[in-house]
This record gives sequence, structure tokens and C-alpha cells, in this order.
Amino acid sequence: MAPVSGGQTVVDSLLNEGVSQTFGLISVHTVHIYDALRGVQDRLSLVGCRHESAVVFMADGYSRASGKPGVCFTSTGPGAANSVGAMGEPITAHRQYSISRATASPHWSARVAAPFMSPRTSSACSAR
Repeated sequence: MAPVSGGQTVVDSLLNEGVSQTFGLISVHTVHIYDALRGVQDRLSLVGCRHESAVVFMADGYSRASGKPGVCFTSTGPGAANSVGAMGEPITAHRQYSISRATASPHWSARVAAPFMSPRTSSACSAR
């Protein structure tokens, strides 16, 4: 069996949860996720953005308009910090969302974290 990248695992998880739309900012730490998205563009699309807070606002708006979870990816470090201000809106409105950020690690190319998920969450892709 061929090895599976962390990015492919993330994309497979999103597809298993029925996610069809993602929002993100490409960074060196999330490039494996975007590589994996290329193979499933017909089932899982990406809207790119240039600022981390805009990515979160876009995912929140998508969730409000569609009733589906808004999924977004940000970069590391200060980029991830830029997304924190925008996280307040979906949190206080109790909206479905998943915020994933990559962290630099010598053993993994991308590690996914969704730090503000509710205890009622059944998986990493459908926070409420």
C-alpha cells in the first residue's frame, strides 16, 4: 500500500463528512492539502484568499447561506493569529465551522487543529 500524505488524509476526512466547499490561504505548511485537493476538484472545491481573517469570514458566510459547515485553512504563526479575530463571529453565533491551521513539525508536513470546537462535535469537520 502506498503511503498517504497528511494532506490526503485531511481531504479524505472532509469528503467523508460530505464537505463540498473549502476556503483557504496557501502557505508552505498547507501545500500538501492543496496538492490533495487537485485530485478531487469535482467533489471538493477551494476558494482562495489573501488574508486569514477573510478566509474565516468567507467560511462563516458560506455556512450561514448554505446551512453546511464552513471549512477554512490558514497559515502558521502570525497568519494563524490573524484569523483569531474573525473566529469570534461564528463562535458567538453558534455557527457550523471548522478552522484548521498548519503547524510546523519535523515529522509531519501538515497537522490539523480545530481549537474552538464544541464538546458536541462528532468529528473534526462539523463543529457546531
